[in-house]
Amino acid sequence: MYNSFRRHFSFCISIPLLLVLAAPSGAKAAATDDSAYTWSTPNLVVTYGLMGFSTSGTVRAGVNSSAFIDKSGKIRMIFQGGTPAESKWSVTSADSGSTWAVDQGFRWPTNIESSLGHISVTTAPEGGFRAYVRNEKGISSVYSSDGQTWTAESGIRIAATAFGLTKLDGGSVVKLPDGRYRMFIGDESSYFSRCGSDKSVNVKIYSATSTDQLTWTADSGYRIGPELGTRCNLHPHAFVDSAGKVGIIFHVNNDIEKSYSEWQSSCHYALSDDGLTFTSVRRIPVVLKKTSGGTESMADDCDVLALPDKRLLLFFSLFGPAPEGNQIAMSIGSLASSQATATTVAASRTTTTTLAATKKIIKITCVKGKLTKVVSGTAPKCPTGYKKKP
Repeated sequence: MYNSFRRHFSFCISIPLLLVLAAPSGAKAAATDDSAYTWSTPNLVVTYGLMGFSTSGTVRAGVNSSAFIDKSGKIRMIFQGGTPAESKWSVTSADSGSTWAVDQGFRWPTNIESSLGHISVTTAPEGGFRAYVRNEKGISSVYSSDGQTWTAESGIRIAATAFGLTKLDGGSVVKLPDGRYRMFIGDESSYFSRCGSDKSVNVKIYSATSTDQLTWTADSGYRIGPELGTRCNLHPHAFVDSAGKVGIIFHVNNDIEKSYSEWQSSCHYALSDDGLTFTSVRRIPVVLKKTSGGTESMADDCDVLALPDKRLLLFFSLFGPAPEGNQIAMSIGSLASSQATATTVAASRTTTTTLAATKKIIKITCVKGKLTKVVSGTAPKCPTGYKKKP
């Protein structure tokens, strides 16, 4: 973590895991490592070399990413980098994240506050895409029909004062089963000074609800808090798994009370049936070591994209000076063998049950002289000596 440059962080596929009940009031249940997925060794994908920037550290290659599938079917990532520090860039991949290219045709609106950051992209109900970004008053939004060219939307979607806060971040949205939308929001009020100096502070994650993605109402209470065993939770990104559970992935500063050179940071996630009550927190055990300013293990501003083949692409920022800092890394998540087997068995049972239910049961009447028998089944036949009654 690096002074005011040290940030925090920012998933739609099945993540089966064993849910642990929240600890009793006053107790803290420590987050355990994720066992549902296995994760590849991360590698840097948005680098100084890719962006054509100097490795002197005078500019950022990229931080604070949001990845999605755009209208062309490519994986598209939007992030901050270059000069000024809040400038928006986009890279795309046509091969599931193996190779990336800077999109020179990407257009971000110029008539919007340059300080807007912490991007989170979702599919818009009217078609196209909507990105939510933080500003000094709350959460604002921009719209795109294709994911490449964006237009600012007037006003703010929700103000920090709606939660009794002074500054928000996050703004990641999922669609609920009833057709409404829920946005998950972080608290960035005095984040650095509070988390860096006050061990008693627990930065919570909140939520708001909307029917059109434009007008939002704050939900009561908070979604992620100290009873789940983590603190300084920030930059939430949301997802819905194949079982319909709502998930939040967020950034956690571990051992934050230590010196700068010893700070650790990682990505955690939690699941919920309704998007309001979350139970256990799981840590994704993927980080990169920094050596330029100490020996920190880092995974900040995490964002996850689900691919059609059920793999997960985890993106996270590495903050701090060059050569490692201010670049974006990627790790590939695959269902652990035990989870994959369980999923296959469950799918097989579901398919068998569904097929059985869809086969039509037929009844026929069979006669032999004065004797009559009714035979039923999917392909019924009369017994020997009997004839089917017309």
